[in-house]
Amino acid sequence: MIHMHGIMPYHPSYPKPQPVNRPVKEEADKQKSFQEILQEKISQNR
Repeated sequence: MIHMHGIMPYHPSYPKPQPVNRPVKEEADKQKSFQEILQEKISQNR
């Protein structure tokens, strides 16, 4: 068996390939920063 990391589909048993993880992490960072800005606005309104 030849293991091709990044080409094989995601399986719950082994970790996701890095190229797939990176964009997801960036999306999560955007979501986080957006939520932080919302919380700051809410705290300012109080």
